[in-house]
Amino acid sequence: MSTITKHRTELARRLGLEIRRRRLLRGMTQTELGRPLSRSFISAVEHGRSLPSLAVFALFAGRLDVSFDELLDPVKHDLAALYTHDQWRA
Repeated sequence: MSTITKHRTELARRLGLEIRRRRLLRGMTQTELGRPLSRSFISAVEHGRSLPSLAVFALFAGRLDVSFDELLDPVKHDLAALYTHDQWRA
């Protein structure tokens, strides 16, 4: 597994945990959070098997009543490492 893939997998896992934590704090179901998306997709995001698009991330942030910044807080450091990795430099 490449370093990029490891970073992406860990980022997806931590982001998913944060989304799930905030959803549960608000007493929401996966269906309520993700409508019109499938519950199985929300589960995949929460378990780190999928990263949401920016549009889906905006939907989650809005439904959870938090800013992008708040939702990304647990993974900010990982994002910097992912996007500044030497493999991406020209």
